Amino acid sequence: MIHGMDQQGLLIVNQDDDNSRYLETQQFKGKIITIGIKKEADYRAYDLQYKDVGMSFKMKLHGQEIELYIPILGEHHVYNALNAVAVADLLGFSPLDIQAGLNFKKPPRRLTIYNCRDDITVIDDTVHSHPQGVRAALDVLKNIATNRKVAIIGQMRELGVLREEEYRKVGEYVYEIGIDEFITYGFRTDEMSNAAIAKGMDPSRVHHFINKDQLHALLEKLIKPHDTILVKGASKTNMFETVKFLDQTFKEE
Repeated sequence: MIHGMDQQGLLIVNQDDDNSRYLETQQFKGKIITIGIKKEADYRAYDLQYKDVGMSFKMKLHGQEIELYIPILGEHHVYNALNAVAVADLLGFSPLDIQAGLNFKKPPRRLTIYNCRDDITVIDDTVHSHPQGVRAALDVLKNIATNRKVAIIGQMRELGVLREEEYRKVGEYVYEIGIDEFITYGFRTDEMSNAAIAKGMDPSRVHHFINKDQLHALLEKLIKPHDTILVKGASKTNMFETVKFLDQTFKEE
């Protein structure tokens, strides 16, 4: 992409992403701007806060501290916002314009929150699914849950030869961040379940299904008041059916 773009143009680089060092910028004659959260950058966000259905963060623009808000959960979306802030600022938009512009309309089924009875929360992220997105969604679950964290993860498609390794990494991550109940759904997704168990997760808190009715039957018995449940999977796996089931089963009365 760098070789194909205007060589006098603008390139925005994520300082926090280790892969950025592999970008072939040696011959690039344009302007390079950096964004980041963890490392120093031209546009750096700090003091990130998880709100009810979004993220707030602070940054400095032209020496002045401003607070910004995006109506979607997840640290990964703050990086997206920083890219937009950098472009808008370079185009001459004011801080007030930028604050207003970030209050976008969120697409459905992307980290959408359902508040159910007994303080049960369902996180619907059932449009796309890839390893980085699954880890990002798990981070949201970890950060907003006030009690038990339940992760229901469906297939990630089109991983090809990377499937086994990526499924293993996700399973290990589930254990590492302290998910309380881990449920996998779909063909070969037990590779994630098995990896979590191999890493040290209690096998009685790990479940695998290829039948959605059986999965739903477990959820009726498993879910308790104050639980937060993430449902994540590619569109073609129809994981939204599980979101609807949870919403109907635990609907506010």
